[in-house]
Amino acid sequence: MSLQNWGFGPFFQAQTPPQGLPARVVAQERGRWRLITAEGERTAQARGLLYSAGVVPVVGDWVLLDPATGLIEQTLERRTVLERAQPGTAVAAQAIAANVDLAFVVMALDGDYNLRRLERYLVLIRSAKVRPVVVLSKIDRAPDLEVRLAECRAVAGDALIYGISALHGLGLDVLAGELVTGETVALLGSSGVGKSTLLNALLGEERQKTAEVRAGDDLG
Repeated sequence: MSLQNWGFGPFFQAQTPPQGLPARVVAQERGRWRLITAEGERTAQARGLLYSAGVVPVVGDWVLLDPATGLIEQTLERRTVLERAQPGTAVAAQAIAANVDLAFVVMALDGDYNLRRLERYLVLIRSAKVRPVVVLSKIDRAPDLEVRLAECRAVAGDALIYGISALHGLGLDVLAGELVTGETVALLGSSGVGKSTLLNALLGEERQKTAEVRAGDDLG
């Protein structure tokens, strides 16, 4: 398996010793991390020192494995990190994803539509030096589509805006042009906006479970 296709470029190669075993975090599951390595997918635990040093891996991180124990022994320096603020507390911001190149902000043109929320997402993404793309989903449900597009352009600045309907296959080919081999894309948005449906459509397979949106609460 080519790690370059997973984003293992010069920035991370320079941090990896000759005998190092690099891996990328794709999920965290109850104290274990699911990783992509040159040999394929595997799971691993982390050394206790990572916890005490405050560098616990998050999704998107590149880590080094101990050849003898198979434990995660080091988290490589991050190029970018998306962080979630802890409003009203003195707790430091929480890292939610690392080494992201592009972030799709998915907002549905139904009950989820909220320009202030869109602005907050854009601030979060740009502060991480990640390129944002606004994805307006469920355009088939928007009778005032042109008005919505104009409103979003007014707050999105230089971010590109795409209108799609993953359910009906509208706009997906154009949006797929933003995907580049070796780059990492994050999907951000409220529950029920169609992130899983969009991901499955872009991948061409049922990778994420989806559900109907419940009437009245916009939750998937």
